Amino acid sequence: MEASSTEQLGTTVLLWQIASKPVSEQQLLLQADQVVPVAERAFRNV
Repeated sequence: MEASSTEQLGTTVLLWQIASKPVSEQQLLLQADQVVPVAERAFRNV
């Protein structure tokens, strides 16, 4: 459950970033690497 929730949160954030500002695939992958660990920490701290 937590893993899928984290993935959904990360995907939502990335989709919002894509919608608000075009990014290259490489930038998108770099952002994904940053977003997922942050989201995981947020879920564990709750």
